[in-house]
Amino acid sequence: MYPADLQKIAHTVEISELRDTLMKQVPAATANLPATLKLLSDPVRLRLCALLSQAELAVQELVAVTGLQQSRISNHLSLLKRAGLVRDRREGTWSFHSLVGPGASSPLTEALFAAAIAPWRAGAEGAVDTKALQAVLDQRRARSREAHDRLAARWSASGEGFALGTLRAELLAAAWPCRGPIADLGCGTGFLASWLASRGAVVVGVDHSERMLERARALCGDAVQLRLGELDALPVRDGEVAAVFANLVWHHLPDLDAAAREVLRVLQPGGTVVIGDLVPHRADWMREAMGDLRLGLEPEAVLGALLRAGAVDLRAERVADRYCATDAAGQGVEFPMFLVAGRKPTAMQAEGPPAASRVL
Repeated sequence: MYPADLQKIAHTVEISELRDTLMKQVPAATANLPATLKLLSDPVRLRLCALLSQAELAVQELVAVTGLQQSRISNHLSLLKRAGLVRDRREGTWSFHSLVGPGASSPLTEALFAAAIAPWRAGAEGAVDTKALQAVLDQRRARSREAHDRLAARWSASGEGFALGTLRAELLAAAWPCRGPIADLGCGTGFLASWLASRGAVVVGVDHSERMLERARALCGDAVQLRLGELDALPVRDGEVAAVFANLVWHHLPDLDAAAREVLRVLQPGGTVVIGDLVPHRADWMREAMGDLRLGLEPEAVLGALLRAGAVDLRAERVADRYCATDAAGQGVEFPMFLVAGRKPTAMQAEGPPAASRVL
């Protein structure tokens, strides 16, 4: 179904009929259906929704994908946001946009998504946009790799400073008891991997920066298996490890859901995942200084991604230690941290994991 069809439906189909088809599972959205259909009948807005259903994007990135003027995209996004179809997330001077997926509080239903947005993505124009979107996401990866390659030589000084020095022990305690091989994702120069290996663990370290891995090899020697790769396409076999750690890396990731699916894939049934990261902050200079994509993360974002991937026994809690960095003026800054822990379900566990909990 394409824009002209949607416009026709918006004007000719009674809401009572739509209730039995498109809106059966989301009655609260029925009153907004004509307006939603009218919005999606515009090819540009439908195109933007299709792109934002695939990735969270800044306006400049949407310009790069579509070739449209920034002012035109901004105007359409404003209409979609007012209608509740698109949400934005502001961080410092940046703003990221994503589609509000089908749900009880969304004007978009599963049926409407399948009738309008999915066909656009599957069509010829959608294929062109998806290819351009992949190029934009690849550029993100390249910028992140380049930033970490540049930082590798001084990472031990600039990327491994902590106020109390208890972070590694806190992460390990969240995974205890931990028996079997361990993966350290985004291992950098080996800050956590070398510490775990020194305590007798079999450790696989993964990073996307070759220069970071060179530093890690110098530190770890043969004690850690080091592999080059991205966190949403891990060079780790299915069920290869019993525990996964990811410290101060998830705020670099463009797609948390893809990373969460990979975590669950490489874990053994019953295996543990522990993710440590910064709570949201306003230090915009961290983008340039540390190659950060996000200014910290809400614990709920990590919990939600792992929950959707199938993790169970999820919890979030405050970390006592704090990350330390130095701003452009030479002033020391301390950043509060949190951790999220959970497990891959065993074959014996019932479907439908309990809701994630937050203790902060």
